[in-house]
Amino acid sequence: MDDHVDALLAQMAAQGTGSVVALGGGSGPELREFAKLGWSCTLVDTSTRMLALAARRLGPAVRYVQEDAVRYMTVQPERSAGTILHVGEILGYVEDPEGLVRASARAMSADGNLVQTFVDAARMRGRLGESSVRHFSGGYWFLERRDPPLPMAAFDISLVLGWHATHGLEPIHRRLGPGPRCVVVSRLADQPRRSSHEPGSLPPPPHRRGPM
Repeated sequence: MDDHVDALLAQMAAQGTGSVVALGGGSGPELREFAKLGWSCTLVDTSTRMLALAARRLGPAVRYVQEDAVRYMTVQPERSAGTILHVGEILGYVEDPEGLVRASARAMSADGNLVQTFVDAARMRGRLGESSVRHFSGGYWFLERRDPPLPMAAFDISLVLGWHATHGLEPIHRRLGPGPRCVVVSRLADQPRRSSHEPGSLPPPPHRRGPM
């Protein structure tokens, strides 16, 4: 995360209490202020190691769930979730990013917010060589610099905002930067709007070794 996202989440946590779920939350830094202030917190991640690390840091104030983010949100009751966090660029790691937006919008309560960070394709492009990307309509896959390298997607902002509009979400905050990170906060809109992008999953990333 970065200072802007930290401050944004701290401000949201301080506005009252409710429920918050962090999807692909790893060690859970995005839940720190929410847990301190008595929110009902759930952390969802596929990694046993990261959930154990989060439990050591955050303690029993958080509910820990080992599950794929899209599958978890798909089975949640409609309008049952308050604040939903897609920070840590989870949108770029899942195989069905629009599906994650769709499931989150369906589950989000009328007074909830979706906080989402993702890699902006235009800003990230200058850091990558042409041979290192695999394009799709509205963005591209690249290999993140890890050991081993990890496939990650960068998106055109218009694609992500189109998904929000298609699934009944209305952006109330947007910030680009620092670096290639984009932050969008959305709430439920009065009426869903059509997207200029057709719904559907992205083509599979290179070297994918199974669902995340």
